[in-house]
Amino acid sequence: MNRIAALWVAQRMAGTGRDFSKGGWGRIAARVAELAKQDPDSAVQARAQRCAERLLVELRSGWRGRAPVMA
Repeated sequence: MNRIAALWVAQRMAGTGRDFSKGGWGRIAARVAELAKQDPDSAVQARAQRCAERLLVELRSGWRGRAPVMA
């Protein structure tokens, strides 16, 4: 149950517009990916997959805002 709660928090934090390129988000994303692939509990895997998708969307949108425009 603690893993699901932690994933819930990570998924909700992803929608706050924070800069995911800074801080410990790389470690969090790695742990989420690990849970999505290897956790024995299917409910944890499903939540981790949804969380990973949300984190990826946030990460990509952050890159889009900082990437130089090529003419």
